[in-house]
Order: sequence, then C-alpha cells, then structure tokens
Amino acid sequence: MQTADLWISGNLAPAGLPSGMSRRASAGSAASAPSPRTSGDRTMHFDVLEERVGRWGWSLRDAYGQEVARSPMPYPSRVQASAAALAFSQLVAYAGKQMRRP
Repeated sequence: MQTADLWISGNLAPAGLPSGMSRRASAGSAASAPSPRTSGDRTMHFDVLEERVGRWGWSLRDAYGQEVARSPMPYPSRVQASAAALAFSQLVAYAGKQMRRP
C-alpha cells in the first residue's frame, strides 16, 4: 500500500482561492519523510492513500490520528485524490466563515 500525506495551512482569499497556503506531499512509506505524528507536532492533516491498486482516497485525521472524514469515492490517481482533499478543505474553511455565533 502506498500512502501520501498532505498538510494544508492558510486561509481562503475572498474569491475562494487559497492564499498563504503551504502543501507538503510525499509518496512512498510514511517513514520516508518526517511526519508531525512522529516528530511530536500535533496537527490535523490529510492522508492520501492507495486503497486498492489504482484506487486512491483521502482521510482527514485529527491531531491524535483519529479519522474525522473520508473521501466518499475512490479516485484513479494520487494527484486527483490530493486535489479532492484540497477542494474539501477549502469548502470546510468557507463553511466555517459562514457560521454565526448563537
């Protein structure tokens, strides 16, 4: 199984485009690059993984590694699954800005 991690930080610009965004993606095993989970940092992050040969998906995990959300469908490539995770993160950020305090 191949995995890739995708870290996203930043806010959405008024036009809905990412601003100040930094991304990090790595293919291969999780041991190939330092992970916030192993280096002591606790952060929410996306895991992009190959669920079956040629079928990729994403999973949003909290700071403790618990799955918070999962892609509703498989994607034919890691790039498409990563793009879907990024789009999901932008939709969630936009929805959060629409919330009003009680």
